[in-house]
Amino acid sequence: MNAVLSWAAPRGHLFVFGHMRSYSSLLCHILGSHPEIDGYCETHIKYRWYLDLVRLRRRVVKLTGEPLRGRYVLDKVLHDYPLAASILRSPGARGIVLLRRPKATVRSIMNMGQRYSDVAWYRDVDAVAHYYEARLNSLVRFANQMRGRALLLEAEELLSAMPSVLAKVAGFLELSVPLQSTYRRFAHTGEAGYGDPSENIMRGAALTANAGLPNGAALTDGAALTDSAALTDSATSPSGRALMTGVADTAAEEINVPESVVTRLDSVYRACTDVLRHRLEPYRQSA
Repeated sequence: MNAVLSWAAPRGHLFVFGHMRSYSSLLCHILGSHPEIDGYCETHIKYRWYLDLVRLRRRVVKLTGEPLRGRYVLDKVLHDYPLAASILRSPGARGIVLLRRPKATVRSIMNMGQRYSDVAWYRDVDAVAHYYEARLNSLVRFANQMRGRALLLEAEELLSAMPSVLAKVAGFLELSVPLQSTYRRFAHTGEAGYGDPSENIMRGAALTANAGLPNGAALTDGAALTDSAALTDSATSPSGRALMTGVADTAAEEINVPESVVTRLDSVYRACTDVLRHRLEPYRQSA
């Protein structure tokens, strides 16, 4: 009875819009570990009308095994399922648009296909490139409908400037307590179909900017990290930040992506991010 009452109460809906291997599992585990946010993974719901939001609430209760407790119910959307404009334009909807640069993304998807999945097109560079290009165009369409109720994040910044990014997200969502880089393991953490299938997401802590790198070296390319970007050593720095391992994702690095594909996708990435920056009102944290 309490579970029924929990999903029937008034709540906002938070959509994390991204593409595969955009560090969305990391971000959603951080969000879902916050007391004001329920949900942490893909539900694969097709949002055709308002009652599908009720389905989302029920699905999140089932996936977490817990009653809803927060102000937001979260879904991660990485594929072009039906999503009604009326839902995106609802005042109670919030969106986070998350993008990762194309070369590292294509390599990472293909690496996932070789190591963790039997989905054939994950290993086809042209099919992966088509997915990435189509998905970025979809993200622009979502931005057109959500405008100031969505926030643009670049995946590399989530790693290289995590404290400031999490503070920006917490402000955008008007959370009462800060977001933390550590996160819970949930019932389906690490399972294919729900998010990152690699072992790294099971570690329960996120990488933080530049901690433990020699001479304060900056992290500039997500491809230089392990594939899930959720990997830490158990040690922490004196300030309590998780230490970066600095381990390269050598398997993904060895995957060849033709330069013609990289050039085309780089152009698409630049065009889409320019449009997204223009159409999503920049969030400015109040003083």
